[in-house]
Amino acid sequence: MTRGRELTSQDEQSGFDPQSPCAGYSVDTDDEANGSRLDPRQHQRSKLSRIIENRVIPRLLVAHRQNAFRAPLTSTITPAEMSARVGEFADLLIDVDGRRAVSYFKDLIEGGTSVETLFQDLVGPTARRLGELWDEDINSIIDVTQGMGHLQHLVRTFAPDFRNEKNPSASSQRALLMSMPGEKHTLGVSLIEEFFRREGWAVWGGPVETFEEVIALVGTMWFDVIGLSVSRVPDPDKMNFEIRLIREAARNRNMVIMIGGLPFMKDPRLAAVVGADSTAANGQQAIAQLSAIIQAPQRHI
Repeated sequence: MTRGRELTSQDEQSGFDPQSPCAGYSVDTDDEANGSRLDPRQHQRSKLSRIIENRVIPRLLVAHRQNAFRAPLTSTITPAEMSARVGEFADLLIDVDGRRAVSYFKDLIEGGTSVETLFQDLVGPTARRLGELWDEDINSIIDVTQGMGHLQHLVRTFAPDFRNEKNPSASSQRALLMSMPGEKHTLGVSLIEEFFRREGWAVWGGPVETFEEVIALVGTMWFDVIGLSVSRVPDPDKMNFEIRLIREAARNRNMVIMIGGLPFMKDPRLAAVVGADSTAANGQQAIAQLSAIIQAPQRHI
């Protein structure tokens, strides 16, 4: 039985509780058996990294949809300036008084920066930075855990504002967004899911353990797009073969295949090499590229 899971308002019908801890996600325990070969601190660090990546980060953007909408703000901060704020924001999150981080976030919004920009250019990088602070022995596990808790509270607080910045259009289009089997990194997928939901897409996702599960999902359900996330591409030819198998198995013969991850951010041309239709560095770019592909006249795969 496949483990793909719908992550939209239809969750209520399926009994899925989006507020439950780690709903739809699990901590990969591949190296649990190797714990005896690691010293206790190394083992604890490895375990924390998996928890941050697989449990905490994917839940950062869970929030309820609001009915009222307002016009989006225009950001007054450049990406470079936002990147320079990541370290400062991480320090505020680690502080015992999390209200300082909330005030910092509010000040940026009141200064004209949209929640979309903050989620995309500040929240994601800061979550990763918190993990790095522990991994690099700069901060303790207590500091990092406290920082992640404050970040989780902050994003849940402002997620409705993110949704409210744009009135989602009604859509019957369906997206399957997931990391490839064996991948432990889920932050990118979680962020992109929010952009698709805000555009009115029905989003399905969750972990899959085998490539056969991916094939079963696209073969039994209709999807307009499948978005795959990978952290490394050791064998482009093998990935090209797997993507061809996905196309051949898909119920929707015109299903768009998008792929993302660090290798494709470094070299976007790699997407064509592995046989994908497109790659995107963030959710906003993914929506724009997908719209262009779907609207292209006489699209046939």
